[in-house]
Amino acid sequence: MRGASFASRTLSEKSDTERSAVQVPDPFIKKLIIEAVLEAVDAGLVQGMKDLGGGGLTCGLSEMAAKGGTGVEIDLDNLRTREPGMPPSEVMISESQERMILVVRAADEEKLTRILDKWELGYSRIGRVTRDGILLIRRGQEVIAKAPARFVAEAPLAARSSRKPAYLDGLARAPEPPVPEDLNETLLALLSSPNVCSREWIYRQYDFEVGIRTIIKPGQGDSAVLRLPNGKTLAITTDGNSKQAYLDPYWGTVGILSEAFSNLVASGAEPVAIVDHLQYGDPGNPEVYWTFKEAIHAMRDYLNAVRVPCVGGKVSFYNEDSENRTAIKPSPVISALGLRDARTPKIDSALQSEGDDLLIVGTVLPGLGGSEYYESVHGLVGGQVPRVNLRTERTIMRTMTRIVKAGLVEAAHDISKGGLAVSLAEMAIQGQKGFTVSLDDIPAKTDRIDQLLFSESKPRFILESRQKNTSRILRRMRTARIPAAKIGLVEGSRVEFAQKSDPMITTPLNVVADSWSRTLEKTMQVAP
Repeated sequence: MRGASFASRTLSEKSDTERSAVQVPDPFIKKLIIEAVLEAVDAGLVQGMKDLGGGGLTCGLSEMAAKGGTGVEIDLDNLRTREPGMPPSEVMISESQERMILVVRAADEEKLTRILDKWELGYSRIGRVTRDGILLIRRGQEVIAKAPARFVAEAPLAARSSRKPAYLDGLARAPEPPVPEDLNETLLALLSSPNVCSREWIYRQYDFEVGIRTIIKPGQGDSAVLRLPNGKTLAITTDGNSKQAYLDPYWGTVGILSEAFSNLVASGAEPVAIVDHLQYGDPGNPEVYWTFKEAIHAMRDYLNAVRVPCVGGKVSFYNEDSENRTAIKPSPVISALGLRDARTPKIDSALQSEGDDLLIVGTVLPGLGGSEYYESVHGLVGGQVPRVNLRTERTIMRTMTRIVKAGLVEAAHDISKGGLAVSLAEMAIQGQKGFTVSLDDIPAKTDRIDQLLFSESKPRFILESRQKNTSRILRRMRTARIPAAKIGLVEGSRVEFAQKSDPMITTPLNVVADSWSRTLEKTMQVAP
């Protein structure tokens, strides 16, 4: 009960008494509902539908009626409830999981009930669609509530003030730290940091092959890829970066979107939609509200640039300390979906074959603000967040998708947390193959060694290609005016970076793998 409002409430010592606000899911029933609804849609029976999420029936019914320009009349006595004697207010705002509203023609009702019976699902006819634009709630003959559906669903927006946080300019001017003396230790420290290390401890505890449709599994690539019944495949990824969103709410959010889309195209998928989850403090605080507005503007501008829609989302406010009102960092999270043609080769991020070329796509920009390198190695919160060129973003994403679909790439990985050094190390660990890379050939607008190695400028990619395909890939990049270069080879059993023939990093692959693979398991071990 009241789960949506509970999610936007400051937590306190009393919060433990409000557990009833947290919905209890039933994944088995959810699966049955999904299959039944899909069958009803395929049969052409459904005129409209909506899942019952935040606000329960109150929001679901009013939103459907408002969008359809209709009214709705329901009788609460016809609803199936889990507990007897629930008052009308609880019935209307209950957010019980695994419920859908379906609108069907009277002539199709019997066909729909046969489908629901086949899947052994409970259901009831609760009311009808009207033409008067009114949301009418009855219990028997008693009118419980009556209001224009559009007024309920589209209430006037509250005017809120916003102000740029005072801390932003000071953090942006933070001086650059010195380059570490031992870059080998720096790389190992990054690989073992909680935000970079292997997630196998988490995903190995779950069955990620239910339905036997998983093509690219957790840990194998930048996106999970599932086989769809229509012959295509679906790529999905989820990304967030509160470090960068804290330092620059606009460009930090753009960077999150760019990383999500980079994960999709690295698997050969064409991005088709996103959903968002925006988590912030009290919107009554003008500084918090300003950061929220910046994130919305960033999403609008990025999605317009790449011509991809946001099809849903959720906002959670009041995420803050109840005593001193300290809010969490701005934390937008993006889930992105992409479609792959069935003929697109399976591409993951593991290095494949000795002697293959390593290519880099994209330009290193100065600015390490919000990077794992700054915060994990130097303990520095500050600096300039790298900016994404929105004018070229769509071209880069489309070109990458086409190159992967054409079968020119053996492995692909976007450059994100930890920068080039971490991304290549991850590819080496997964493929159990070493590499040598020259930093001299990297397209860059900086010559600092730590920026070349650890910059999180986006979008950038590492590609592995057969030597016969390297010139074709670089030619396509030049045609699209995308900076790209060959920077090394897959060879040996070490992770090696050099600059002007001088070794900058040279570490055995087994040492690198050990640093990356053990952190989370050690952290999560339960004492006997």
